[in-house]
Amino acid sequence: MDADALDQSSNFADGKESDQTALFRILMNHEAAEDSFAVVRKLTDQALLARIAVEASNFNLREAAISNLTDQALLGKLALEDRDWPSFADQVVLLRAITDQSFLAKIAMECRNKFVRSLATSRLTDQVLLAKIALADEDRNVRETAVLSLADQSLFAKLVFENNDLDVQLSRWDIFERLTDQAVLARIAVEARNQFDRCFAIRKLEDQALLAKIAVEDEAYSVREIAVEVLTDQALLTKIAAQDNDSRVRKAAVLKLLDQSVLIPIALEYRNASVRRAAASRLPHYVLPSFVATLSDQDLLTTIAVEDEDYEVRQAAISKLAVSSLALRIALNDPNWHIRKNLVDRLTDPELLAKLATEDKDDEVREAAVRKITYKSLLAKIALEDRGHLVRLVAVERLMDQALLRKVAMESDDSRVRQEAIQRIRDEGLLEEIATNLGEKDAEVRMAAVKKIRDQSLLAKISTEENSYFTSGVRLAAIKQLKDHTLRSKIALEDKDPLIREAARLGLPTEVLRSAVARLTDEALLRTIAMEPKSSLRGVARERLAALRAGKPLR
Repeated sequence: MDADALDQSSNFADGKESDQTALFRILMNHEAAEDSFAVVRKLTDQALLARIAVEASNFNLREAAISNLTDQALLGKLALEDRDWPSFADQVVLLRAITDQSFLAKIAMECRNKFVRSLATSRLTDQVLLAKIALADEDRNVRETAVLSLADQSLFAKLVFENNDLDVQLSRWDIFERLTDQAVLARIAVEARNQFDRCFAIRKLEDQALLAKIAVEDEAYSVREIAVEVLTDQALLTKIAAQDNDSRVRKAAVLKLLDQSVLIPIALEYRNASVRRAAASRLPHYVLPSFVATLSDQDLLTTIAVEDEDYEVRQAAISKLAVSSLALRIALNDPNWHIRKNLVDRLTDPELLAKLATEDKDDEVREAAVRKITYKSLLAKIALEDRGHLVRLVAVERLMDQALLRKVAMESDDSRVRQEAIQRIRDEGLLEEIATNLGEKDAEVRMAAVKKIRDQSLLAKISTEENSYFTSGVRLAAIKQLKDHTLRSKIALEDKDPLIREAARLGLPTEVLRSAVARLTDEALLRTIAMEPKSSLRGVARERLAALRAGKPLR
């Protein structure tokens, strides 16, 4: 603002000039100037301040004008006018300037702008008016503001009884959060038509006698349920747990019980599953299985074995059932494999054992059942077909039939199973058949079969056989058990495989080998022996070659 304009506006502000219109024009032309704010702050003319508050484009200038307004009626008029203020901050400043409760009440009740109504409501102190706004205003936020400004407990009750708008849950929540008067809460808990209001009040109610009456008599299960949750009378809770016609209320009562002697029968015998679960959850985990182990009533044990959700409790019941019990058969389908496995120990029925051994989904259960099976054909089938490696091994361990063991050894796809089958075969003819007919399927299995053969003729046959299915390892296994020195000497000198020859020589006395070389007539073989490095037989071979060439007879 230039110096002339500043002097002129200062004169107007000081009252030295009366032309307010001119002053307004000067201020509007220099809104952003710092001096303009100083001039406005010195103004006292309420009409001019109101005009600046409404028409100035600069917020700080508008704020300065509103801050200097003291005419409550004029402020109220501005607040009630249906105008578009440049910003919400203008309305905040305006409402803060109004202190007259009657004007605030008029604004809160009549202003069309819901944000202005909410601001005015937040500054009201008239409790009756606040209650009226909380009940009647069309805007939820305004109603909530009124509730938050209330302090009169009796008026809270009025709100509850007269406002049935269930859509305004947040307002109702605010009401009950601020409500502490026990007499008012008691009245709401008993008389309110809305069951949700009764529930809100009951949660804060301290009168145990009244809570007991509500828990037993209220027609709404949700109200009785909330009352039960606040009750402490164990005798009444026990009665409600047994007699209330709604399982949700009974469950709530059970969850408040402390006496184990009351909880145990409920956990085991109660007709409703959710109530049984609630009772069980109130007990240490070891209590129910221990108690069940003392029962003898077969009907009750059957119910527990079939229906209880705790596998340890079912296990305890099953352990007390008669072996012939239908429940025991039902338990074969128990979802817990521990129970099914333990059940196997009590079974003697071959058909049931066979069913478990072949159909149960868990390896542990099938293995336990296999250990009790005596049907040899079934054991062989399991050894060949079961999907569990350990189950197949156990089946083989139980198998004694030599022909079936041969079948397993020849046909199984599991090397360990084939080897276990061979270890149980005593018939050397079968072992020789396995060693010669298994082909290239498993050299280790064939060697295992050979190692069990003691018949020297069979060992001799295997040792000298050169079919493709006899690997050097199989022949080596046979040679190591061959006791015929003459045959071993022949193999040691004549076999085409150097490894076989070397294995055959091991353990043979040197004199036996030298004697065998001295009887050879095959000059090519003798030349080969004569050229072997570091061989004790070289000299004998050379002598024999020389003798053959000279036509000398064998010594």
